[in-house]
Amino acid sequence: MLVLEGFQEKYGPCLSTLRAQTAEEDVPTVLSRAVCARLTMTAEDRERVLMAGDVIDEAPAARARLWDILAEHCSATAHAIAERSGAAPDDMAVQLSARIAVLIAETAGDRFRANPGGAEPQDIARDLMRVLRDGKVVLPDPDA
Repeated sequence: MLVLEGFQEKYGPCLSTLRAQTAEEDVPTVLSRAVCARLTMTAEDRERVLMAGDVIDEAPAARARLWDILAEHCSATAHAIAERSGAAPDDMAVQLSARIAVLIAETAGDRFRANPGGAEPQDIARDLMRVLRDGKVVLPDPDA
């Protein structure tokens, strides 16, 4: 789908950033840079993202394709994290880390689309990362 081309293309810089950083840099730092690379947009990108959001909201086929793109990106991100960390791509921590990184980018994009005149998407992502880091997210209790 043409309207989703921009979404799929923007994952390239994210994965390139994950793979290009030096081995000395820790995975959390590299993952943060990768998420921000995903969210860096030109003026043309901004217009396309805003238009695509409207289409996705109205078209079930576009929404389904976006879910496929997000799943592909989660998998590719998990493989890149695994390469950097020496863990297996199917390790639960690796998969959850990849999903969280993609969710941060997705949530930052949603918040940007809701207020395009507000904060930059990468700044929103950094705020979301701080919320996670500072323990402000309520997590389910596995022993409940």
